[in-house]
Amino acid sequence: MEKRGLSQVITVLLIILLSLSVISVLGVVVYRYASQQSEIAQAGAEFFSEPLDIVSVQFDIEEALVLRINIKKLSGKLSVDSQEIESMSEVDVISVVDLSLSMRVCQATNENCNTDMECRDNLGPRSLYAEETGNCPGVDSSGIPQCSSVCGGTLADGLTPAQDANKQLADILFENEESSNRLGLVAYSTTVDDVLSSDLTNDQPTLENIIDDWEVAGATCICCGINDGKNRLLGSSDEILKTIIVMSDGVATHGCSEQGVTGDLNGNGMADEPGDDAIQAACDAYSEIPNLKIYSIGLGLLADQDTLDLIATSCGDGQSFSASDFNDLVGIYENLGDEIIGDSVSISNFAYLKIIFYDFDGNSAFRDVEVPGPLETKNYELDLSSDDLIEPIVRIEIYPVIRINSGKEVVGPLADFWDRK
Repeated sequence: MEKRGLSQVITVLLIILLSLSVISVLGVVVYRYASQQSEIAQAGAEFFSEPLDIVSVQFDIEEALVLRINIKKLSGKLSVDSQEIESMSEVDVISVVDLSLSMRVCQATNENCNTDMECRDNLGPRSLYAEETGNCPGVDSSGIPQCSSVCGGTLADGLTPAQDANKQLADILFENEESSNRLGLVAYSTTVDDVLSSDLTNDQPTLENIIDDWEVAGATCICCGINDGKNRLLGSSDEILKTIIVMSDGVATHGCSEQGVTGDLNGNGMADEPGDDAIQAACDAYSEIPNLKIYSIGLGLLADQDTLDLIATSCGDGQSFSASDFNDLVGIYENLGDEIIGDSVSISNFAYLKIIFYDFDGNSAFRDVEVPGPLETKNYELDLSSDDLIEPIVRIEIYPVIRINSGKEVVGPLADFWDRK
């Protein structure tokens, strides 16, 4: 009996939870519908009430279905410019990020960096690349505290601001929950690390988890990153706005055989002028991907800014930025994100007139035309000979039409009409 009672209680709770879920969904639907209706009402109050007048109708002497119609707006405040709204298109963005050893360095260390096993162990095996300057490059996150305490150095950390900057970029792209924006990540050093990269997605938590896993390693193959970013955009629709952001803190050390500018001239993976391959990779991406812009960012004082400038401007239709101070990087990505979103905003007609023509047999045809300005008489020359109309035209009606943000078009009341005498 107790089991049956418990089962009934659970059933009732499930029904209540399901009901609450349905109510929540209905609430969202009702809210969106109410917002749309409010928008329609506001637009209608401003535009549908403005009086329009068919001043005259003149038919061509030789062709009865070619005519000139004059329409005047008798009053009203809406100008042609104010009869437009902004609509936002989706964007696809690939962030190409340098994860080479120089992105996190323990600078001016004591001799322990070269000789002391504790220092090497704390900074990780990548510190075996230590240079005569006393720098231990390639410090992983676990070794950061030991840079000063054990090895006596100063941490130069470009990786953390790069992580913060890319998270900020994601915040901007996904701020509007209803947008279809997507972000992809390309983490490159000597080659591209697929595990630390991502195809285009709008899954922000997954992207941030990948960003948190970034660690530095290897050399700098900028063209590798650009080529990989291009490949991740190949499946993007031609109509979608696309952006590649290329960031590097140093000089390109490796070339790419795909570009054929320098490639692997020495047979050891090193190119004589790998920066040229990076520039050509950008040009190749721009020529192959429709609606693409390429931006570049130099991080720190050792970035090859000349090459980065050409990556963005020689054929990328973009801009190049320099973050000499690591702390400037987040702001640059933030501004870039805003600019990318701004580029996705387009202007679409908000208001226009629909003119409907009827022949003596009841057939109809229509034309959409611009709205006259306040107190303006506008002349429209229209050819209806290609429509399924039978001479003569016996009635003409004009209707104001608005297009709201959702894309829905709403036809207003009959504004004026003309009947053949």
